[in-house]
Amino acid sequence: MERIRLFIGTRVPENVAPLIRNAADQQLAQPMWRVAPEQQWHVTALFVGERPAKDLLGIKDAVERIASDSTQIQLQKGRLLTMPEQGPTMLWVRFDPHTELTRLHHRLAQALAMRPSHHVPYWPHITLARSRGRITAQIDGPPLVKELMLSELTLFRSERSDHGSVHTAMGSWPLSGTGPIGPVAVG
Repeated sequence: MERIRLFIGTRVPENVAPLIRNAADQQLAQPMWRVAPEQQWHVTALFVGERPAKDLLGIKDAVERIASDSTQIQLQKGRLLTMPEQGPTMLWVRFDPHTELTRLHHRLAQALAMRPSHHVPYWPHITLARSRGRITAQIDGPPLVKELMLSELTLFRSERSDHGSVHTAMGSWPLSGTGPIGPVAVG
């Protein structure tokens, strides 16, 4: 049975990616980083993981339904930092936590019969690069992106390659609602 690796997120808009690259250029130029292509940059709402290909239609339906009654989300204060805090291996633009993104994350997990992330708060972020080896210095810079609007959800297929993961959009839906229907516990 064919299995596919999936996640749900929002691509960084084409007009924002160059601004991030310019602001982070000095750090991204360091040889310790394997930089992800700009067209792969995204904010993850839910990492789905490996699923049978036959489940794809049901997953798309769930994402479309949730997107249709969820509002756009404006992330604030994206700053450059390394993660995780102990033994960092990634360079992120991490935004302040957002209640609606956390709520969206939980709704998607529930709809797909998954456990939500155990990370509290749920930190919205863009992974810019992964390390080629051990990183000796933590990075925790000032905000470089004032705000970022999440206006749609995209279901991505993620395929590993020798040059990193390749993300292919399987469908996109606008966040077009006025908010979730009914209460959702987020923590």
